[in-house]
Amino acid sequence: SALGRADVLDAASQALQRLTGLRTLRGFSANERQAWRRWSSFVLALPGFARWNAVDRRAVAAVLRAKGGRRESDFAVRFAAHPRLTRALFALR
Repeated sequence: SALGRADVLDAASQALQRLTGLRTLRGFSANERQAWRRWSSFVLALPGFARWNAVDRRAVAAVLRAKGGRRESDFAVRFAAHPRLTRALFALR
């Protein structure tokens, strides 16, 4: 049977958790979980993401969690502090 959108998002979320070293999203707020879910497949699609070093992949987890946080400025600061992620996103243009 065809996978539904929710199944795809669940699979992407779990795959990104493994790649970023997160065992669980326990402790994430509802908004942080939603941001994680929405961005997971996008991040997984970045060329070579799975080959990034563990430090860079873990830092992406912090960026995505900040996306769901209370202040957009926290996300902007974390995003700007991750040059590899910034380069990868802009390379997609």
